Amino acid sequence: MKYYVIDANVMLLAGTRIADVPDDQINCWRKCIDFIHEVCYLQAVIVVDDGWEILGEYRDIKTIQGYPNYSDNFFRYVMTDQSRHLCFIHLVKNGEYEFASYPDSEELRRFDPPDRKYIAVSYNHEEHPPIVEAADSKWWGIKEALHENDIELVFVDEEYIRKKYREKMS
Repeated sequence: MKYYVIDANVMLLAGTRIADVPDDQINCWRKCIDFIHEVCYLQAVIVVDDGWEILGEYRDIKTIQGYPNYSDNFFRYVMTDQSRHLCFIHLVKNGEYEFASYPDSEELRRFDPPDRKYIAVSYNHEEHPPIVEAADSKWWGIKEALHENDIELVFVDEEYIRKKYREKMS
């Protein structure tokens, strides 16, 4: 059984109309769609927090897009037969974006507060499932810190992320 912690931006990009996808993101967009297909085909388990922060993001993306798309398909997949498709991790919060059990890394504690939930979910699951990322290049900057804490980071389009990170850091 494959387990994944999937950043909501994978779902967001996959659900974007092709006409609205910037030219430099077309390959990433296709790879997000392919990844969602793979997750559903393999009957992968999506690891989320039991406070519904991640699922809330998924739901909100589905709602804002307002037309049938891959975001809908993915949301339908995770919400259908939740006992098979979802693994809920209980997170104890010490503040809005602070978790009692979180990697002991200064770099990860300084990371984008709303995205720390993905790290906490992976860190608190016994198998440390990979975090799957689409188009947010700031994740590239913490991949080593995650690796040092036994958390794998998977980019649906590593070439795109690497390029965007370099552009941002130049």
